[in-house]
Amino acid sequence: MTARREVAILLMRADGRGGIPRTVVNLANHLVESYDVRLISVNRKQDEPYFRTDSRVAVDYLLDLRPGRGPSEHDHSTFAPFDPELSAASDLAVVDAVRALPSGTVLLSTRPTLNLIAAEHAPPGVVTVGQEHLNLRVRETDADWHDVARRSVKALDALVTLTQADADDYRRLVPDTLITSIPNAISWPIGEPSSLSGKIIVAAGRLAEQKAFHRLIDAYAPVARKRPGWQLHIYGTGPEGRNLRQRIRDHAIGGRVKLMGHTDDMPRVLRQAAGLAMTSIYEGLPMVLLEAMTSGLPMIAYDCPRGPAELIDHGRNGWLIPDGDAMAYTAALLDLIADSELRAAMGRAAWQDAQRYEMPRVMARWRELLDSLGTA
Repeated sequence: MTARREVAILLMRADGRGGIPRTVVNLANHLVESYDVRLISVNRKQDEPYFRTDSRVAVDYLLDLRPGRGPSEHDHSTFAPFDPELSAASDLAVVDAVRALPSGTVLLSTRPTLNLIAAEHAPPGVVTVGQEHLNLRVRETDADWHDVARRSVKALDALVTLTQADADDYRRLVPDTLITSIPNAISWPIGEPSSLSGKIIVAAGRLAEQKAFHRLIDAYAPVARKRPGWQLHIYGTGPEGRNLRQRIRDHAIGGRVKLMGHTDDMPRVLRQAAGLAMTSIYEGLPMVLLEAMTSGLPMIAYDCPRGPAELIDHGRNGWLIPDGDAMAYTAALLDLIADSELRAAMGRAAWQDAQRYEMPRVMARWRELLDSLGTA
């Protein structure tokens, strides 16, 4: 029998609960059908991982940072002192792990600083592929991150972005590297679409600055007064929770806008909703939009860099609002609520579009890329 190729995936935390661990673990669990897959997690911070890893996927943790086990001090990374997730200890651990990879391995790294370590320290015969989970426009706002992104892409064998628009941006920056886009796959099988009869607009994500739920609350406030029978439910936890609760009080819409906390059953939440709202400042490819599509929800999102424009066909499966135009966002919410026929048509279109992001289709693109990359 022909030996299966090894794919090593380098990420900051395989045990985390954020979007990157979620999509990376999902990818690993399906790549293992065709390759020998190993997750190399720089840090470990909890006893049990949040997302289940297939038993065939090997998981190596380089640094144990669980309470009482990790180093008492966190010395800044000498390699990338601006990256809060790296440290002097992780520099050594990651370099050693990368250098130990056998020839023929494909090393997939998932953060610009990790991409650069991979590109600079992988031994001969190891193919290096970087994955961009945000976008170049966000990287350009910070000189350190932009420099590392540019240097790493020049040194990698290939870069994978989440959107075609971001791939185009990177090709203009680094024209000599193989750059392609492969989206995240949806997290669960496509089921029956929502009836869209529930008078609930749903939003979800970490309650953090990036997700900018304060923009959603501001845009929804006039809706709450004009359509008191409807509610906005925001799912998630995070550091902005207190500020968001105060904003709801300031608008005096506490009975109609609710912070719902964490849920382990997002499919059920989506099936009971009539639409999905998102007001992020920036994204990579928002999983919450993909998940809304699996339930046939029309979507409303600001046209932030970079993902919403890749998923929302304005006027067909949702509304793509000029970034920061709160009045236009409010108008879209009111249109969604007022026109049940339009809501149903957009929901059907979103549900049909979700099929492009089912795992078999996404995996076919990954296999095509990985099999095309010979030994470095």
